[in-house]
Amino acid sequence: VLLQRGVECLALVVTSRSRRIMVGAVAVVAVLIGLVPTLRINDQYFEYFDHSLPIRGGTEFAMEHLTGPYITSFSLESGESQGVSDPEFLGVVQDFTEWLEARPAVAHVNSFSHTMKRLNMNMHGDDPAFFRQPDTRNLGAQYLLLYEMSLPYGLDVNDQINVDKSALRLDVTYGDVDVATIEQETLAAQAWLRDNGTPSMRNAQGTGPALMFAKITRRNISSMVLGTGFGFLLI
Repeated sequence: VLLQRGVECLALVVTSRSRRIMVGAVAVVAVLIGLVPTLRINDQYFEYFDHSLPIRGGTEFAMEHLTGPYITSFSLESGESQGVSDPEFLGVVQDFTEWLEARPAVAHVNSFSHTMKRLNMNMHGDDPAFFRQPDTRNLGAQYLLLYEMSLPYGLDVNDQINVDKSALRLDVTYGDVDVATIEQETLAAQAWLRDNGTPSMRNAQGTGPALMFAKITRRNISSMVLGTGFGFLLI
């Protein structure tokens, strides 16, 4: 009975003040539509999980004590077979690595250029003065071969370098940031490669789960806005 009376009272209010309610509703909708462009994607997809789940606790521990859960990868092409040993190519990769490491949002950069510099130093009696890229392409190729032969059985460098050694993979790990920041950082990195990279690496694109989730979120938002608008039109 109370529910029926409440509905009847609501109906009377709506019918007696229909114009005012319509104007007010239109005004509220207009304001909300105007605020749509200010929406910002700030997903941190590990927060989808409750604190009681191991993945949530493990991810937070990693962010606090190690690096971060968000990784984007770049495939940097040298443009020729065995080109990853070219000092010029490695120099550009090293410049790109240092630029990334200087970014506040970046927690770590896994770059094979670091490995080549360390090998060059090790082969010169661990002299810090030789912590740089090999001077010649042949020397770089020999270091790479030596490094591959020294890896334990069952391991190789195919997770970092392709089979014909024409391209290498560079991983960028981010700390406690949202996917919108990762998108912006990736666009900035791609712009750096276009402006400073070799011709073969200027079209390199960042990829990874964080960017995938960002695109999924944007697609979901667009679909919901479009669906809601279409539903209002039908009503």
